[in-house]
Order: sequence, then structure tokens, then C-alpha cells
Amino acid sequence: MSNEPPRHEVDRAREACLRLLGYRARSRRELVERLTRKGFVEAVIAAAVAELETAGLVDDQAFARAWVRERLTNSPRGSMGVRWELRRKGVRDDIIERTLEQEMGEERELAAALQVAARYRPRSGEDGTACLRRLVGALKRRGFSFDVIDEVLARARKDEGTA
Repeated sequence: MSNEPPRHEVDRAREACLRLLGYRARSRRELVERLTRKGFVEAVIAAAVAELETAGLVDDQAFARAWVRERLTNSPRGSMGVRWELRRKGVRDDIIERTLEQEMGEERELAAALQVAARYRPRSGEDGTACLRRLVGALKRRGFSFDVIDEVLARARKDEGTA
């Protein structure tokens, strides 16, 4: 008797993965967790995910690269925030660090923080200090480092002084 899982079960699991990937890219662990919740057994999950990895449809390195690029462009986050998100999605630390090094340098992270800062202007009746406090909170929540936040604040104060 073969130790391989039934082909029809592997096909069902692979189809479930393809449906999930149709919505957005996913990490290997995300797919494994979703298939587990759907009731597939470990051997079936392993076989289905391995097939998709071989086909290049599941690749944690490519997933991490795309995630970082998306975060820099559409929903700015700092390196600490992106690192946390990728860990939650099950991407290995070595892949995360390599990707952040390649895709998110200090200049790109600062540009993303400045993009967030551009949305923060004093509200009606609000003094500049309160606005800066809101800005700092927003940058911290998005995972920007203290060095980046300091640079954004220095630029904001400089702009405030020239305005």
C-alpha cells in the first residue's frame, strides 16, 4: 500500500489553494492553515502545497517582496511594522530580513513616513504640539523606527518654522 495521499484529495486541496491565491498572494503557512481549517489532512496539504511551490505559485520570498512593495506604495508602513506583518503570515525571519534589506532601505522608509506625515495637518483650533503628537502616534502604530520618526519631526518643525 502506498503512503501517498489519494490523488482526488490532493486535487481538491490544490483547487482550494488556487481559489485562495485568486484573491491575493499568500504565504505557505497561510495556505497550510486555511487548508487545515477546511479539514484536509497533513499529507494532503503537504502534497498540494508542494505542487504549487514547484509550479512557482507559492513562494514566500516573492510573497514578502510583493508585500513590502505594497506597503511602501499603498499603505505605508515602517520596517518594524512590515516585519511584524510578515511574521504573522508565517514568513521565515531570514526571508524577512533579506527582503527588507533589498526592498526597504532607509530612504524608502523615510519617504513612506513622509507620505503618512503629509496627511497630518493641525485640526481646527489644534495647536502644533497636539498635531505632532498625533503624527508620532500614527507613525509608531505603522511600525516606523524612532530614527525615522525623529527625522520626520525635524522636517515638520523646519517646515513649520519657514511657513
